[in-house]
Amino acid sequence: MALGIVSDDEFNELLNELSNKKTVIIQRNDEPSVVNEPLVISKEIKHGRGIDKKNVPSSVRALVASEAISGCDVKELSEEFNVSLSSISAYKKGATSTSSYNEPDVELDLANKLVRNGIVGSAQKALLDAISMITVEKLSQVKVNVASQVAMNMSSVVRNISPSNEGGSNNNNKVIIYRPRMRES
Repeated sequence: MALGIVSDDEFNELLNELSNKKTVIIQRNDEPSVVNEPLVISKEIKHGRGIDKKNVPSSVRALVASEAISGCDVKELSEEFNVSLSSISAYKKGATSTSSYNEPDVELDLANKLVRNGIVGSAQKALLDAISMITVEKLSQVKVNVASQVAMNMSSVVRNISPSNEGGSNNNNKVIIYRPRMRES
């Protein structure tokens, strides 16, 4: 049998002939052995750009994306999971590849939103805990420059948490600071 380029019909005919035979010679470790089984030939489909690249399972994409969103070093992720940096960037955006940035995968996008919501929830809890520690009594005991800094930080919190208007800036919220009364002696 000669090795060469054949048409689809010739290939299928040869495949049928080989798969109908009962005795197949298989060579392992330079020693031929005879097996009385039908020959099964399968064609492996290559994915990705490289010959040895395989399609990354969706569960691995979700794991890599969640770790990257959570702040894990992307170079370590790339080495650990054998995934390119551009693929990690795509997974964080909910896409399965850089070519599908504008068409996110529904499952991966949902998994990413769940991870982000968990992070935001923890940050909001910490923010509320910090705000609850700021009391009127504590503010009345600090210097004016510290109180003004607290006021500026609180206005930033309000601006960041409030939904933004279509015009861009959010001027509906006002922060009013009252100067504490000074004791007269």
